[in-house]
Amino acid sequence: MKKSIIALAVAAASLASVAQADGTTLYGSMRIAYTYEDVAKLGDLTDLDGVSKIGNNPYATSRIGIKGSNDMGNGLSALYKFEWGVSVKKNDPFSQRDTYIGLTGDFGTVLAGTVTHPYDDVAGASDNFNGLNAGFLRNYEDAFFSPGRTDNTLAYITPDMGGFQATAGIVMDGANNKKHADAFQITAGYNANGINAAIGYAALDSEVANGDQDSVALALGYSNDVFGVDATVERYNDDGDRNPIAWTLYGEYNIDEANKVYASYGQYDYDTDDDNVQGAGIGYQHNFSNHTRVWAEYGYEDTGIDGQDNANTVSLGLRTDF
Repeated sequence: MKKSIIALAVAAASLASVAQADGTTLYGSMRIAYTYEDVAKLGDLTDLDGVSKIGNNPYATSRIGIKGSNDMGNGLSALYKFEWGVSVKKNDPFSQRDTYIGLTGDFGTVLAGTVTHPYDDVAGASDNFNGLNAGFLRNYEDAFFSPGRTDNTLAYITPDMGGFQATAGIVMDGANNKKHADAFQITAGYNANGINAAIGYAALDSEVANGDQDSVALALGYSNDVFGVDATVERYNDDGDRNPIAWTLYGEYNIDEANKVYASYGQYDYDTDDDNVQGAGIGYQHNFSNHTRVWAEYGYEDTGIDGQDNANTVSLGLRTDF
């Protein structure tokens, strides 16, 4: 599966390998796609009726970065990472992604800076497409965790304890009229023997906009060399009267080492008189190597709102990593 259900587990594993190497690594990922959108999704707040374009992958940008470590002895290492989003269009500026410094040792890993939310991988465990986005709450709610990462963040990742791992993160940026912590997130999960299970909780203490907000996400999955399945459910709450909920099912089948097919289906309940949003996607991916892939994907979405057209999206893309 592309994403780990345990939040930041992939990041922690990669940082540990860097620490062992005790050096600096330049890395990157270039991604370009042909995208056709019949009608834009309601969450995009635009009207793209039959629009085709070749360019940046709209849901997974190209990026370049530097990461490394300094071994300080006694099992303790300092970690660092600078990552920027890169556009294939001329005159487009770089965009900041994960940028942090930290310490790792037998106690776990501590990171400070701009960090992908510990909550994000739990909520996005079923979002495994290359050029489509199955994140219903992130598409339809102006939630504080929508971008997937925050600056002014302090995060802690426990060691892997027989497959069990937990994370915690707090945001302190002086925003939302708060003197101390503005938001916090915690996750706990298990990842071993092909089984992935996790729970995440995120909360924002605010006196502006939608007021206090919180969200709970649950994820469960299983994978082996032949197939994999994931299921996620997420519930969002703020000071308003609604409590929207979203769920997604995802499955993939590995035809062989180089080819796989995958599909997803999900619903988003507005918690209003409108019908639920329903979305489905199907895709095919071919791996030329461990570093390069191509894909063909199709997504459909029924907004469930009178006067709002349904959405059809086609994505054909190429990605290479270094």
